[in-house]
Amino acid sequence: MKLNLASKDIKAKTPPKKNSYYVADTVERRLLLKVHPINKEGVCVRSYHWSQGKVLGVRKRPQLARLEETTTSIMRNEVQVKNRQSSDGINPYAEDLKKLTFNMFLMEVFMPNKQQPTVAKDGTRLGVSEAEYKNRMSMINAHIKEGIGKVLVKDMTYQVVDGFLSAVAIKSPSQARNIRVFLVDAWREALRQHQDLRLPNFFQMWDIKNLNKKIKKNKKAIRPLEDIEGPAIYNAIEKAIEESSLIGRCVKMISLVTTRKMNVAKLMFDDVKLDKASKKYYFDNSKQQDNPVPIFLGEDSQALLEEIKQVHRDLGLVSFKHIFPQFKNGRYVDVPITDSMLRTVWEGSGHGKIYGILGDAAKEAPTLLGTKTIPKFTLHDFRDTAATYTDGENSQLSLGHKHMATTEDSYKKILKSKMSVVAAAREGAMKGILKKD
Repeated sequence: MKLNLASKDIKAKTPPKKNSYYVADTVERRLLLKVHPINKEGVCVRSYHWSQGKVLGVRKRPQLARLEETTTSIMRNEVQVKNRQSSDGINPYAEDLKKLTFNMFLMEVFMPNKQQPTVAKDGTRLGVSEAEYKNRMSMINAHIKEGIGKVLVKDMTYQVVDGFLSAVAIKSPSQARNIRVFLVDAWREALRQHQDLRLPNFFQMWDIKNLNKKIKKNKKAIRPLEDIEGPAIYNAIEKAIEESSLIGRCVKMISLVTTRKMNVAKLMFDDVKLDKASKKYYFDNSKQQDNPVPIFLGEDSQALLEEIKQVHRDLGLVSFKHIFPQFKNGRYVDVPITDSMLRTVWEGSGHGKIYGILGDAAKEAPTLLGTKTIPKFTLHDFRDTAATYTDGENSQLSLGHKHMATTEDSYKKILKSKMSVVAAAREGAMKGILKKD
């Protein structure tokens, strides 16, 4: 319905109805008049609104003022200003505490301005790594958006925070701790930008001592491959290569280099470089971090890389940039395989032409499928196996750890010469347990 909202008889033309409805201005089409049903006091409230469009996938019509408080001319000018801001990619309400929700602050202020990975003019890296940025966005969409995101920043209370984090902690204590650490920083930035808030950092106030104790108590001990499991895994990987030529080889590469699976799965040929001094190939463990850890390939890994290149030639994928591309609708596409694809091949929850490799492996090692008392083996456990079966300092160096005494310390950049030397030891440890008779 459209009317000239500057009409003197606008009230007569917009009678109250059973349900509220909007009337658009014929002059400024994004200026709306909302007509509410008659309230308990017998009054029909009419208010001006701006048709903002969709914000984060949700249609927004924020209120501007009541009909009696202003004029249509003033509202038209205000809407035009907001239209220009919106065209420039600016949300006019991102800084307005009266309308600013916590989710709006995270998605439109904190994440793009403080977290998004960028590089300054002087080469300084800003924000977090690309992988961490994606993780935090997933965290917002999966937990924060519905759980606490709709709360106005100015209305945040400790009770709201406690209820939210306690609910997450029941399902996943570790996830609750990670969310809290992230939100402590986010709320600190909200307080910095909005001096009028004058609120404490509720997320920092939340007591996590009991939560940390629970996490520590439930922490799984390192479980490297057992003697009976090694050969079963090796045979299963070889069988997977026959059925899924590239994804199966990706699993094999993960087992040999013992790094995070998605660092391998997302590799591009340009990421793998030759170190002239050692004449060995390597790639960066975390390309997005300031101090990436180089992962060198042993002899078997280098041979596997050449084998993969030949598979690309045989399949006509010579122009592909990704080493392990996806297979969609009967053909390969030059995008990296996903975590779910790896899980499908590895854990046996397959569909279509891809089947899990643990079915056959379980014939030789029943523990691989896991029971209520025996944990299921995962791709990440290749790292624990390498750390357990590689001696002394070589274990820590091969995994890129800072100290020998712990596998939980932060990574640091290690001399490539050392990384090159321990590559053989790391790969030898995995070969030894996988091929053991």
